[in-house]
Amino acid sequence: SSDRTQLWLHARCLSFFWGFVDDLFVRISLHGNATVAFAAQSQSRIGSTDSASNPRRLADLADDVYAATIAGH
Repeated sequence: SSDRTQLWLHARCLSFFWGFVDDLFVRISLHGNATVAFAAQSQSRIGSTDSASNPRRLADLADDVYAATIAGH
């Protein structure tokens, strides 16, 4: 739709102990009818395993967005 605004965010997330870098990408789309769409992706830069860091990061982000929505922020 032409009546839409998108905000893209990219964050580098460092693991606590080893300092490995993961990338977090977030897209927030604001539609003209006051609808908001939220999409996020977290991925490791190096290696084939992340010790469940990426799914946990996305779940924490979803919980925070939900809590802010319920609180009216």
